[in-house]
Amino acid sequence: MNYPAVRAVEQGKRDAGSIVQSLMRKEVTGIEYPFTVHMGRLQEGEIDKFMVFASIEKRVSLSNEWPGGMTDEQAKREASRCLGCDCRELSSCILRSYADKYKLKAGRYNGLRRAFEHNIEHPEIVYEEGKCISCGLCVQITGKAKEKLGLTFIGKGFNVRVSVPFNESLKEGLAETAGKCVEACPTGALSYREHEE
Repeated sequence: MNYPAVRAVEQGKRDAGSIVQSLMRKEVTGIEYPFTVHMGRLQEGEIDKFMVFASIEKRVSLSNEWPGGMTDEQAKREASRCLGCDCRELSSCILRSYADKYKLKAGRYNGLRRAFEHNIEHPEIVYEEGKCISCGLCVQITGKAKEKLGLTFIGKGFNVRVSVPFNESLKEGLAETAGKCVEACPTGALSYREHEE
């Protein structure tokens, strides 16, 4: 899908940053954005996974339905339609802060992108396996807390992943330590369903 209006707003923001630098007689470098990796084009069936959290309300036309502009409540309701394709822990991602610190380039080592998956079995948290770097912090936390099931490494080599043993649900695996695991996760693979950025 192509979203020209969204891309135009983004380009306008970049241009405005360059204009401000020029007017302040600084070197024109444009806005410096923090390290980010865009998911790219969605694969077959992935949009349905994003739609789980989307508002089912009909999209409104600002000019027809709200000719005088939106109230705060209407704007919040429209914003809730966002599919949430960005990182849930955008400002607190430790991996991102290291990428910025060491000036990493997102496309330097291209490989196959994992299919987007999110596990929403737990009432408080979401697990996005594609963001997991298998650091093992959550595995250690659940082990020390003596969770009945906890989390463990499944598979070998490049195919290793973190999951609940015996194909049990995330709700059963993280009965007591869900919050601690979210706080420790360096990439936002484990995050709260409701979050403030």
